[in-house]
Amino acid sequence: MTVRNAAQAAALGAALLGLLIAGAAGAARAEEPATATATMAKPAKAFQLLDPADFEPTRVIPAPPVDGGDRQKAELAEVQRAYSQSDAGRKAQAQWDNDHEDPSLYAPTLGYHWDMTELPATAALLAVVQNEASVASGTAKKVFKRVRPWAQDKSLVACDAGESDNPKTSYPSGHATIAYALAGVIVNLVPDKAAAIQDRAYDYAYSREICADHYPSDTEASHVLGSLVASRLLADPRLTGRLEAARAELKAAGVTPH
Repeated sequence: MTVRNAAQAAALGAALLGLLIAGAAGAARAEEPATATATMAKPAKAFQLLDPADFEPTRVIPAPPVDGGDRQKAELAEVQRAYSQSDAGRKAQAQWDNDHEDPSLYAPTLGYHWDMTELPATAALLAVVQNEASVASGTAKKVFKRVRPWAQDKSLVACDAGESDNPKTSYPSGHATIAYALAGVIVNLVPDKAAAIQDRAYDYAYSREICADHYPSDTEASHVLGSLVASRLLADPRLTGRLEAARAELKAAGVTPH
């Protein structure tokens, strides 16, 4: 990973610690979530379970560096290095990561048994996680309106070039928020592989820099936001049954030890 701005990292780290503590005490609402499907190619535009008030962007993550400021310029230089100095294999991985914004991103870590078409209970649970993370990151993007690296440096060609005409969607990273939210829940389901899952989340987030789609502080904010999504969902009693069903399914499939 590249070197981060110390002040930004400290602020985000403090925010993450506070949010994880707060998440353990998240209050539950009475209604049951809508039935989730195995894939979430087009996530819902609203939270299914989480309280929007708990994810007001300016309360949960700090504002990004100002466009044109010294910190933004330093971050752009980091992205340019990641983009230009990564070898062909790492660039191919970044492209693959770009194209897999869903639980399959953990297949390289969890093995061939990690197949959502064969794990319906797990897929249904993680579809909820993916939706909540997508809504949380999308809401923040609309508030902060940070310009993406490829829009600042026209020589950078993003992995998802042409998929979005809006350059003001850099902060936070949607891909990384989903990855970190999924990681928090999957670690709960597969605790014996916690370190490998977290490493995969970090590496997946770094792919967003190699792709010239995001700055380092974008993915750091995603770590905070995704972790908060996971902690609040894990504390929600409405998901207890789904978590238990997913654990049983993963053991039966050989993803976790019997």
